[in-house]
Amino acid sequence: MHHKTVFHSEQLEIASELLNRGELVIISAPTGSGRTHFLAGLQSRIASQQSFIVSTTLPHAAEQLRAVPPSATILIDALEHADADFLEAWGERVQSAESSAAVIDPTGFDSSFRGLLSGSAKLFDTVDTVMDGATSIGLPRLADDALARLLHEHSTDVLDSGMLHAITRLADGRPKWALALLELAKVGGVAAFPRPEILTSQPTGLAASALRSVARTVRDLPPESVTAAVLLSRFDPLDLKGIEDLVGSHHTELLLRQGILASVGTRSLYYVPPFVASAIRDLAPTDALTVFEDTAQERLLAKYSLGFPLSVSDAVFCSRPFTAARPQVAEKYSSLRSSLIEKTIVELIDFGEEQLARSLLLRSTDTQVLLSPTLRAAVIGALVGPEAGLSHIGPPPEHDSNAFVGWLGVHSRLSELALTPSAPEDIFPADRAEHDLERVVWLFNRSAMLTSEQVAFLEQCGRSHADTTTGMLADTLVNLDAATKGELSPGSWIERAGPVPRTSSQTLTELPHTSGMVLLSQALTCFVLGKGPVFAPEFVDIARRSPLYEFHARWLRHYEASATALACGDLIRAHREWGLLIGTAPHLIPLRVEAQLNSIHSGLGHAASPVAALDTPDVAANDSEAQLRLFMYFAGKHATLAQHHSIPLAGDRTAPLMSLMRAHLTAAAAENPRELARIAEVLRQRRAWAPALYALGQAREIFLSRRSGVAATECAEQIDELEREIAHTVPSYLRRSTLTSDYLHLTAREREVAALAAEGLANKAIAARLHCSIRTVESHIAQARAKLGAASRKDLANYRSLFEA
Repeated sequence: MHHKTVFHSEQLEIASELLNRGELVIISAPTGSGRTHFLAGLQSRIASQQSFIVSTTLPHAAEQLRAVPPSATILIDALEHADADFLEAWGERVQSAESSAAVIDPTGFDSSFRGLLSGSAKLFDTVDTVMDGATSIGLPRLADDALARLLHEHSTDVLDSGMLHAITRLADGRPKWALALLELAKVGGVAAFPRPEILTSQPTGLAASALRSVARTVRDLPPESVTAAVLLSRFDPLDLKGIEDLVGSHHTELLLRQGILASVGTRSLYYVPPFVASAIRDLAPTDALTVFEDTAQERLLAKYSLGFPLSVSDAVFCSRPFTAARPQVAEKYSSLRSSLIEKTIVELIDFGEEQLARSLLLRSTDTQVLLSPTLRAAVIGALVGPEAGLSHIGPPPEHDSNAFVGWLGVHSRLSELALTPSAPEDIFPADRAEHDLERVVWLFNRSAMLTSEQVAFLEQCGRSHADTTTGMLADTLVNLDAATKGELSPGSWIERAGPVPRTSSQTLTELPHTSGMVLLSQALTCFVLGKGPVFAPEFVDIARRSPLYEFHARWLRHYEASATALACGDLIRAHREWGLLIGTAPHLIPLRVEAQLNSIHSGLGHAASPVAALDTPDVAANDSEAQLRLFMYFAGKHATLAQHHSIPLAGDRTAPLMSLMRAHLTAAAAENPRELARIAEVLRQRRAWAPALYALGQAREIFLSRRSGVAATECAEQIDELEREIAHTVPSYLRRSTLTSDYLHLTAREREVAALAAEGLANKAIAARLHCSIRTVESHIAQARAKLGAASRKDLANYRSLFEA
């Protein structure tokens, strides 16, 4: 695989220019930041005929340094690990030789290096003189998008967005760490949830090298300070006072001095990178770690008691029983801890983490977990089965209460799953009409297609219950139903291009266990309309305001990755990311939403297949054909769409992208390059990048066939510009020679003859009108039928839209 990422290019240019002028350069860079890679790049850029890289960590480094010819440029790696002999040799060389550069970790001075500088006045003066005469260049940490680009280029498999996020978080902006983590991820050595974490304790290859490099910088740290570092790596950044409260001022000072505590942005918050903790955690005494964990758990529960939310990893951490040494603390926080565990278990099950929820239950043996009947039914339904869940749900609460709405959502879902769906008269009181909200919730959990009467009812609810839970849910269901048919609901927020409606606090109160239902439904609606990349940032912003943001952020990462891959025409990646989305999205959701999730996954997989077709038995039902057509359009299977009469006619409610698809395929069949170029620009503005590239490629091919060199060159330039735009926006995108589609290519004469035949004219009449022989007409019709897949002459009438000029 060709790897093209070049990071720290600006610093490379500056350093090489200084060295070429014969100056001394000190590169300040922490371990893992690509120091060796930087020196190799520097070596390739300097003008000296000879240059040598010497690492202080190798045996006999001082001897190697003295053996380098005086005229050569010397590049020193890991100066912070140099011994006295090496420093003396380096000082002598700097005074008598040509230019040199040295890489040093400013935070990685171990006690031996410090001792060298403080124990010998002569050595200190030498190093001080050299440092003062050098130009210092710092290597900044890489931004997340630069790390993502690096990881995608080095990964031999499709790297999903969840693991990409975990590696990026753990890498802390350091490319060597990122590549080491990528190596670990291939063998299951990296966990993404509930927090990014390194699992393996016996790494190999690059990972082992990177971890050894880290361990070398802290080899003289006392065991209890190592334990403090391991504990702090589990938590979000804290100020120094908070760190001292957890591990004590002595350990805090040592960790700061060793550079193990890293600052976040400003120097007011600090954390221990998990990568560092992983390198040294085997040195942490278990007893000392337990004491620190008790203290940390007490502080977290105290924070929770004041109303501050805990992260999922903090909540899972608090599920551990206190040790016997803390009986009073255990008693004090018993009920609070029980409620926290209950809440966490429900959330874990809601978002597909049943295994972690089971583990939490098993670990929480010292506390009682109590759930309401409705939540207990939902949890048991997920862990055991719908029938078991129904046996625990109990009778419905008061019909006018929020509790009844929640009960109805769970009951209707479990009933459908158990294949015992309830009729409205079995749920709603016989002496009055059911409330609109209850009816909407019931419709959400029906798996059958919505009837026109039900759609009309929902549209009426949306109008009459505006700005309420009922109105929001009704509008959400109407929009989702229309989108699956390739349509837009008139007056919807999608038609207005936003903003996305926000879930009210009332909705969260009435449907607490399905709080992500509306957001997920809105996201699905946009996806099947090809608007996923446009609205994804807004969905993330909405989720950020939710107390369940950590959970929503996981599936939204997969959502954005899948939508972006679809926009780029990468259906394989889109299908893979969507499968991971299903595993991380809310699970206690209405069945209609769940069915749409699965339908999209099936459609993406079908469109990604090399033999995708629209007339196979496994193709989804009629209500999802529109989204399948859209997926195949993005996949470039344009001939297949035309051959199966799948160019939809535009109507008042037709979604814009569906209309563009029809215009695109019609212009391609009509060989209208100017129209194709116009459509490409519209598609580009809508971030439908792959179809835009298809259209430009088709226009260029037509111009070339007509010997219109200037126009073809313009198309090629637009293609190159668009590919650069995509590559800049999407780290996983690999530029190709140009995306191609299998669009239909009828010659002008074939199209003209087929159009007349579609109108019902006989061969003789067509020949007379076009002044050609009957045999020529027969040949053109046969060619057109073969290209279109028309079974008979009569079938040509189904393709009239393709014959329009």
